[in-house]
Amino acid sequence: MKKILLLALLLSPQLFADDTALLEDKCGSCHATSSHTIGKISEMKAPPMWGMMKMVNKRYSNHEEAKDYIRGFVFEPHEKNMIFPHASIERFGLMPSQKGKITTEELERVLKVLYP
Repeated sequence: MKKILLLALLLSPQLFADDTALLEDKCGSCHATSSHTIGKISEMKAPPMWGMMKMVNKRYSNHEEAKDYIRGFVFEPHEKNMIFPHASIERFGLMPSQKGKITTEELERVLKVLYP
């Protein structure tokens, strides 16, 4: 049992790195996931990840509720469920559904990065 636990601990940084890369791959093309410059701001396709997480966490103090919101919005976005100000839709439009672009399993891995 100790060997299995030790192996899991040794592998977990790599697994987390893989999940971080998945977040960047699936979300980062639209949502800036790292610091951004003035040039990047003008090219943004969607609100930055830090801004989204701030709004989600402001609305949902419970992480499970926050993850449920994200799960629902990723696959079935709707203006009535959007927690960003209306100006966000004016600038970026409504996020398109990610059905077929990210699997449920991949989304769960991304959520582990956002809510470790």
